Amino acid sequence: MAISKGSKTVLFFQAMDDANTNGNDLRLAFQTEHQFNSERETIEESTKDGVVKESGEVNANIDLTCYVVRDDATYLLLEEAYDAGEIIQAWEVDITEQTDSGKYPAIYAQGSLGSFNRSSSVDSFTELSTTFNINLTPQKGEVTLTPDQFAAVQYAFQDFGELAGGTATAPEGV
Repeated sequence: MAISKGSKTVLFFQAMDDANTNGNDLRLAFQTEHQFNSERETIEESTKDGVVKESGEVNANIDLTCYVVRDDATYLLLEEAYDAGEIIQAWEVDITEQTDSGKYPAIYAQGSLGSFNRSSSVDSFTELSTTFNINLTPQKGEVTLTPDQFAAVQYAFQDFGELAGGTATAPEGV
């Protein structure tokens, strides 16, 4: 079991009516940080015998920051969903290592964006900060990442010239 690293925990977003399975279109580009927040309200009632405490429902959200890529499909989805007040889907996926079933651990949630803030300073890239407010209780499970979807998160090793469409061949006599 590997220790989860922040750089290996990434967010994917999708519209509720979108059946696209291409991870390149679902992963938010240039994520810098996110925080998955979850809390329960404690209900307290005083009785003649003492205080009775009960746990309330889960209240969760995701605070995230990323650099703005104006033509990124997921950035555009977030911007449009915020403007329209639409509910979207989110996955927090840990790609540190596959599970025994060959999938990756994930948390799935549905919700809407409560804020959409772009900041542009003179010495940095334009950054988006937003809060994804989660409806109901986030669900734990596993997701399948195809090689293309995994490539959206981490590029694969390429041989000399392979990326530009060349074919890698061994020198003669080797």
